[in-house]
Amino acid sequence: MKNLMVLYPTREDYDDALVWSAVLLQRGSPVPATDLIISAVSVRLGLELITRDRHFKTIKSVVQDLKLRLKY
Repeated sequence: MKNLMVLYPTREDYDDALVWSAVLLQRGSPVPATDLIISAVSVRLGLELITRDRHFKTIKSVVQDLKLRLKY
């Protein structure tokens, strides 16, 4: 476990998450704020997000730069 790294959201990550949240809310597809912040950090760092959480598929519909792999 020596290779683990903690990633902290920036102000810009929170700003992006807020914008995406508003768009999804207008569409009638709100998702948890934590998922939006995780997505924002992932996009900023250019990381692929691997998850089983289907909320991220909804986020991907408004965030084209989100590199997402859903595991079922």
